[in-house]
Amino acid sequence: MPVSLNPPEGTPAKTQPAQHGLKAPASSTAPALAAQTRAKRLAVLIADILLNQQTADGNFPRHGFYATAFALALWQGLGDAKYQSAINRALDALQTLPDTAHYHREFIEFALHQTPGIPKQLRKRILAGKTYRNARVANWLILRMLCLEKGNLPSRLAARMLWWFIARNFRSGPAFMDRKGSFSAQYHAFCAALLGFSTRPSCQAAGRAATGLIANLVATTGHANLIGRGAGQSFGTISALYALLSAGEDTLATPLLDQIEQSLMAHGTLPLNLLANAGEHLSVAPVPSPGPFPARAFPAGLHATAQGTEPSLSPAPATTLTPPTNVLHLHAHLAPHTYHPAKSSLKAIPAHKPNRPFPENAGPDTPETPGWYSYNRHFDYLAFAGFFLLRAGQLAINTSAHCTTGAVAPDQPAQQNTTTSFHQHCTPSYSALFTLSGAAQYDVTPMPVVTSRHGDIILPACGGEQDFASLYGAASLPLPSCPRQNHFACYDTATYQGDTILMHYHLGGYAGTRRIVFLPDAIEFTDHVEIAPDGETPSRQAPRPDDVIRLFRLFLPHDLHATQHHPNRLSFPQIGLEITGSSPLNLTPSKHFSAFGPVQTLFCQKPVADDGTCQASLKLHWRTHNS
Repeated sequence: MPVSLNPPEGTPAKTQPAQHGLKAPASSTAPALAAQTRAKRLAVLIADILLNQQTADGNFPRHGFYATAFALALWQGLGDAKYQSAINRALDALQTLPDTAHYHREFIEFALHQTPGIPKQLRKRILAGKTYRNARVANWLILRMLCLEKGNLPSRLAARMLWWFIARNFRSGPAFMDRKGSFSAQYHAFCAALLGFSTRPSCQAAGRAATGLIANLVATTGHANLIGRGAGQSFGTISALYALLSAGEDTLATPLLDQIEQSLMAHGTLPLNLLANAGEHLSVAPVPSPGPFPARAFPAGLHATAQGTEPSLSPAPATTLTPPTNVLHLHAHLAPHTYHPAKSSLKAIPAHKPNRPFPENAGPDTPETPGWYSYNRHFDYLAFAGFFLLRAGQLAINTSAHCTTGAVAPDQPAQQNTTTSFHQHCTPSYSALFTLSGAAQYDVTPMPVVTSRHGDIILPACGGEQDFASLYGAASLPLPSCPRQNHFACYDTATYQGDTILMHYHLGGYAGTRRIVFLPDAIEFTDHVEIAPDGETPSRQAPRPDDVIRLFRLFLPHDLHATQHHPNRLSFPQIGLEITGSSPLNLTPSKHFSAFGPVQTLFCQKPVADDGTCQASLKLHWRTHNS
């Protein structure tokens, strides 16, 4: 039988007309609309989307882990009588969930504690017999700590001990690691947001320090979630938004609100990945027109396989090469539905797309959902977003908290943090983010994530969740390759000192070194490979005398268009960027993906010299500030 919750204290239930879209505010000036008001409007919009998508059994289409619990907290927190039937169905669904290995007790219990008016006995009945997952990642442990803080004295003591363990193993200066030694901007932001719910002053202070790092990221890149596990996902952007508003950083929260609003307007729902194109390019038929720059003659030994595609090797005598499979035709001017940092969305109306809010085969192994992992669920993230937007909208405007997070101005260099695996190098021309250690290859950045001073993504986050099936493999790491043997380089180690990254990798029977130097208005890359002494590379593959190496293999967004008037130079006039190389540059469409969608590949292709070495350099140079 349905169980009704009491309305939030001091908030009488009332019936309001359903809101089918965001209406323009009375004033057309953005400053007149407080960030909290905007967040509340978005929360109501998401609440209505969830209301329309809820199934008869109280859950949502496809299996989710915690969507029902966060939707319950959102609907009940709004205090609107129109959600009461949905609330009743959600309560029934939560009471019938079995205790399986996939039961997310930490998330569900946290949401129940944040649901106003829920009786203590009802919460206990929902959680009866359910066990904690005890996942060894920071955000899960903090969730569990917050739940223990709500319990009796032994539980509160356990919460204190758990915080000691978290701070000792997952905190590095202001940064919170995703897993020990592995940084993720998304899960750092989630930790910062969660710590604001703690009753302990030490936890709240750690949350404020973590929010300072978020503030610096947004101030210097225009984004909060560009690197590490979950890069580009709404989960991290929403968490960062809540943390910034909690700290009184309304100005820095504005670009994040713009990203969220524009995504809702474009898709009629909140995509899991705010920075990906959702694979819309895949439905475009190939076109015979040339690529984004004029056709040119390729070096000896190479021939163009198709207009605008990556050149392939001419086979040597008695050698059979597999035809290249990483070629994808793209429209030259195809533009994704991504965040535009200068575009206002206050007057926009959400697109009406009720029939297909996400692909039928959504998941990490389909190009239509880049940036997804196998455990991501659309409605989990949607309900989570609605709840935290509501709580952000309920924050009191705290003018005394402004500027307490230590955010830097975009034109000021960010201080290096030598105590963490995460680093940032900022100049007036660009910002570069990178991590050099982690538990898996996708935790490190062979190519830094680079944005212009206006927030344009030049070099996107690459790699993927290798713990699970995904779009990303060895070929999706921006490191050199040996096409004759179909080998792709694997990252080994790296150091960062001064303004220079020195990175080591192996490629078949070759040992490689990448040197990245950060200059005030440029970034220099140098790749050097040489035949490794016997047994010094994990692959122990013997080099061949006719080997050709594709150096760099940097990934650029597929819609970043170049002009090429010299084989060694590419120009991107729309962002004031020029790329020059010591050897001819190739920029070709590919089937590879970054965390933000399809990419084009930038490489220099050279034969191995007689001494067994191969080397080239290139420079990304900002000619102007694109003012």
